[in-house]
Amino acid sequence: MGECSDYFEGVSCDARDRVAMVSLQGKGLAGSISPAVAMLPGLTRLYMHYNKLSAVVPRQLGNLPMLAELYLGVNNLSGIVHVELSRLSSVQAPNEAILEKLTVPKPL
Repeated sequence: MGECSDYFEGVSCDARDRVAMVSLQGKGLAGSISPAVAMLPGLTRLYMHYNKLSAVVPRQLGNLPMLAELYLGVNNLSGIVHVELSRLSSVQAPNEAILEKLTVPKPL
Protein backbone atom coordinates (compact mmCIF):
# COMPACT_ATOMS: atom_id res chain seq x y z
CA MET A 1 0.00 0.00 0.00
CA GLY A 2 1.13 3.50 -0.76
CA GLU A 3 1.69 6.32 1.69
CA CYS A 4 -1.59 8.07 0.89
CA SER A 5 -3.41 5.30 2.80
CA ASP A 6 -2.19 6.87 6.04
CA TYR A 7 -4.18 10.07 5.54
CA PHE A 8 -7.82 8.96 5.34
CA GLU A 9 -9.81 6.29 7.13
CA GLY A 10 -11.23 3.72 4.73
CA VAL A 11 -8.87 4.62 1.88
CA SER A 12 -6.17 2.33 0.53
CA CYS A 13 -3.70 3.26 -2.16
CA ASP A 14 -1.60 1.35 -4.65
CA ALA A 15 2.18 1.43 -4.97
CA ARG A 16 1.89 4.52 -7.20
CA ASP A 17 0.02 6.37 -4.40
CA ARG A 18 -3.24 6.38 -6.33
CA VAL A 19 -6.46 5.69 -4.43
CA ALA A 20 -7.24 2.04 -5.15
CA MET A 21 -9.97 1.26 -2.62
CA VAL A 22 -12.57 3.28 -0.74
CA SER A 23 -14.16 1.23 2.04
CA LEU A 24 -16.82 3.27 3.81
CA GLN A 25 -19.50 0.66 4.44
CA GLY A 26 -21.62 1.03 7.56
CA LYS A 27 -20.40 4.54 8.39
CA GLY A 28 -23.86 6.15 8.52
CA LEU A 29 -23.10 8.29 5.46
CA ALA A 30 -26.05 10.25 4.07
CA GLY A 31 -26.52 12.25 0.89
CA SER A 32 -25.55 11.39 -2.64
CA ILE A 33 -22.52 9.78 -4.24
CA SER A 34 -20.49 12.50 -5.90
CA PRO A 35 -19.63 12.07 -9.58
CA ALA A 36 -16.19 13.35 -8.54
CA VAL A 37 -15.38 9.80 -7.41
CA ALA A 38 -14.81 9.15 -11.12
CA MET A 39 -11.73 11.37 -10.86
CA LEU A 40 -9.89 8.49 -9.14
CA PRO A 41 -8.56 6.55 -12.15
CA GLY A 42 -6.77 3.95 -10.00
CA LEU A 43 -9.93 3.02 -8.06
CA THR A 44 -10.51 -0.73 -8.20
CA ARG A 45 -12.96 -1.21 -5.32
CA LEU A 46 -15.71 1.02 -3.93
CA TYR A 47 -17.56 -0.22 -0.85
CA MET A 48 -20.31 2.11 0.34
CA HIS A 49 -23.01 -0.37 1.34
CA TYR A 50 -24.96 -0.20 4.63
CA ASN A 51 -25.25 3.59 4.69
CA LYS A 52 -28.04 6.11 4.12
CA LEU A 53 -27.06 7.23 0.65
CA SER A 54 -29.84 8.50 -1.60
CA ALA A 55 -30.35 9.91 -5.09
CA VAL A 56 -28.98 8.19 -8.18
CA VAL A 57 -25.80 6.23 -8.82
CA PRO A 58 -23.57 8.52 -10.92
CA ARG A 59 -23.08 7.14 -14.42
CA GLN A 60 -19.48 8.41 -14.28
CA LEU A 61 -18.56 5.47 -12.04
CA GLY A 62 -18.81 3.27 -15.12
CA ASN A 63 -15.99 5.26 -16.71
CA LEU A 64 -13.45 4.24 -14.08
CA PRO A 65 -11.04 2.05 -16.07
CA MET A 66 -9.99 -0.21 -13.20
CA LEU A 67 -13.16 -0.37 -11.09
CA ALA A 68 -13.96 -4.05 -10.59
CA GLU A 69 -16.07 -4.09 -7.43
CA LEU A 70 -18.92 -1.74 -6.56
CA TYR A 71 -20.95 -2.39 -3.42
CA LEU A 72 -23.85 0.00 -2.85
CA GLY A 73 -26.58 -2.21 -1.41
CA VAL A 74 -28.62 -1.33 1.69
CA ASN A 75 -28.93 2.38 0.94
CA ASN A 76 -31.80 4.56 -0.29
CA LEU A 77 -30.67 4.81 -3.90
CA SER A 78 -33.10 5.30 -6.76
CA GLY A 79 -33.08 6.11 -10.44
CA ILE A 80 -31.44 4.42 -13.37
CA VAL A 81 -28.67 1.82 -13.34
CA HIS A 82 -26.69 3.22 -16.24
CA VAL A 83 -25.33 1.00 -18.97
CA GLU A 84 -21.82 2.26 -18.14
CA LEU A 85 -22.00 0.29 -14.89
CA SER A 86 -22.84 -2.98 -16.64
CA ARG A 87 -19.20 -3.62 -17.57
CA LEU A 88 -18.10 -3.90 -13.94
CA SER A 89 -17.08 -7.44 -13.02
CA SER A 90 -18.52 -7.48 -9.51
CA VAL A 91 -21.45 -5.24 -8.77
CA GLN A 92 -23.33 -6.15 -5.63
CA ALA A 93 -27.01 -6.30 -6.42
CA PRO A 94 -28.94 -3.92 -4.24
CA ASN A 95 -31.52 -5.42 -1.95
CA GLU A 96 -35.02 -6.04 -3.33
CA ALA A 97 -36.44 -2.76 -2.02
CA ILE A 98 -33.79 -0.83 -3.93
CA LEU A 99 -34.28 -2.90 -7.07
CA GLU A 100 -37.89 -1.78 -7.13
CA LYS A 101 -36.74 1.87 -7.19
CA LEU A 102 -33.97 1.40 -9.77
CA THR A 103 -34.62 1.13 -13.47
CA VAL A 104 -32.37 -0.97 -15.69
CA PRO A 105 -32.52 0.35 -19.25
CA LYS A 106 -33.49 -2.23 -21.86
CA PRO A 107 -31.12 -2.66 -24.83
CA LEU A 108 -32.35 -1.23 -28.14
